[in-house]
Amino acid sequence: MPDMKILVCRCEYADIIDRGAVESVTDRLQSGGVAFESVSDLCSLCESKAPALGRLSGAKGLVVVACYPRAVRWLFALGGASLPDDARVLNLRTQSACEIIDAIGPDAPRGDRTEIPAPRADEQVPWFPVIDYERCVNCKQCMNFCLFGVYAADDDGPVRTSNPLNCKLHCPACARVCPQTAIIFPKYAGAGPVAGDDGTELPEGEVGGVDLGEMMKGDVLADIRRRNGKGDCDGENTAEGVSLSGRLGQMLHGKKPE
Repeated sequence: MPDMKILVCRCEYADIIDRGAVESVTDRLQSGGVAFESVSDLCSLCESKAPALGRLSGAKGLVVVACYPRAVRWLFALGGASLPDDARVLNLRTQSACEIIDAIGPDAPRGDRTEIPAPRADEQVPWFPVIDYERCVNCKQCMNFCLFGVYAADDDGPVRTSNPLNCKLHCPACARVCPQTAIIFPKYAGAGPVAGDDGTELPEGEVGGVDLGEMMKGDVLADIRRRNGKGDCDGENTAEGVSLSGRLGQMLHGKKPE
C-alpha cells in the first residue's frame, strides 16, 4: 500500500461547498475504515499557523479534500508550511463526493478518523486573502488599496498578508485590482481566479485593471482610515469620502468604478 495521508476540510464557516458532499465524503471514508484527519476550517488552521501544518507538510502522499488547489497551496504557505510536491488537492467546489472517493482510490490507509483542532470562528469568520507568489510582481497595489491594514511589506521584501483577520468580511476588492490576479480569497463564493481557480481572467462583468492613482486622488484614503478604522468602508463628512465610498462599493460588487 503506497503512503497516503488524507485531510478533509469541512469549511464550516462559508457556504461555498455542497454540505451534503462533504458529509458524504467523511461518512464514506469512516464507514469504509479509512484513516483520515478532519478539520472544521482549513483557513482558520492556516491563519493560526497551527503546528499540525508542519506535520502535514512533511507527510508523503498527502491528499487534501478542500477547495481549489491554488487556494490550498497558498493557504499552507500563509501558515508557514509548504504543500508537498506530491500532494493532491481534491476540490469540493467542483467535484462530487463520488469523484472524490474514486480519486482517493482503494489503496487508502486503514484506521480511524482524527479531528485536528482549529481556532473557533464564532466571533469572526476567517475571511482573508492569500497571495500567489508565482503570479505576484510586488507592485503593492493591494497594500496601497486596502483600508484595513491587511497587507504589509518590508523595504526589501514582498507584500505579505500580515493581519489576515483585519480584512473586511466579504470584501474581495483588492483581488479585483490586482493586475496579475495573484490574490485569492479561499472563501469567495464566486468563480474565477479570485476564488483560486487556475485562470487569469476575471469572469465577465467583474472589474479588473483599475487605475488606483486616478481612483484614489489626494489623501482620501488616509482621511477614511482616520474616520473609520478597521470595520467600515464608508467615507463620511467629505465629498471626497462619499465619492470614494461609492467607487469602493461599485468594486465590491464587481463593477467598474465611475
